[in-house]
Amino acid sequence: AGECANPYSRNTLVYIGMGLLFSGLAFKVSLVPFHSWTPDVYQGAPTPITGFMSVATKAAAFALIARVFFTAFSELNNIWMPFLFGTSVLTMLVGNIAAIFQDDVKRMLAYSGVAHAGYLLIGIVANSQDGVASLIFYLNVYLFMNIGAFAVVFIMEGEGKEGNSVSRFKGLAKNHPLIAGAMSLFMLSLAGFPPTAGFFGKLYVFMAAIKQGYILITIMAVIATVVSVYFYLRIIVMMYFHENESEEQVVVYRGMGTIIALSSIAIILIGFFPSGLMSIALDSIPF
Repeated sequence: AGECANPYSRNTLVYIGMGLLFSGLAFKVSLVPFHSWTPDVYQGAPTPITGFMSVATKAAAFALIARVFFTAFSELNNIWMPFLFGTSVLTMLVGNIAAIFQDDVKRMLAYSGVAHAGYLLIGIVANSQDGVASLIFYLNVYLFMNIGAFAVVFIMEGEGKEGNSVSRFKGLAKNHPLIAGAMSLFMLSLAGFPPTAGFFGKLYVFMAAIKQGYILITIMAVIATVVSVYFYLRIIVMMYFHENESEEQVVVYRGMGTIIALSSIAIILIGFFPSGLMSIALDSIPF
């Protein structure tokens, strides 16, 4: 009772609790250094489950992070802000650099997801209404980009060790131009090329950070984005500039085709009309 009555002891317990809570949520969204499980789980799990995990758990955990840190720990932002700042930068860089060296597409998308968690965390670091709105916008865009990409990966899966290799995308544009076009759209959007929805997702997050004076984290995010261009374009190069070396036929299932089509349409529409979704995001902020 004596220790709990001491303000220093109370603060210490709060800091420990805050750290443990954040560690658990960081594990859910694959923030560095709690990300090591992600590539192995993404690679080993069935692709539809992986696609669901990549967006559902991330969205729920980030919603909780925003709620907790902007309400319960709002008066301690001078404590958690520098920590989240460093975590965001480290997550963006580690995720994108690691993705460069992956030959398995699901592992590549896993590390891509790690990097995107870093971008999303910038919305929390901004510590403003615009920051939370940009986080909500980004999460919605990320849902369509990732679900669409994993739907393509699902129909491209083969047998054995080469089942999800990048090389399986060779010559896809010749045999299945619509699927190749959709996958190109998903990759360009994940990389943040204009005028895709992914570009505006990053833009709104960066603008929220700049508005609060966080120039350094924005510069680091831009550098990380430039690094990511390599492995996203690698898929596109495989589809359009290499010949298909496999005789295995690609079967486009109706359900997956529908998901790919709807995701593509959503990315294009949000890319051309981003202000509509951003207005909804601003109106949905409960705090």
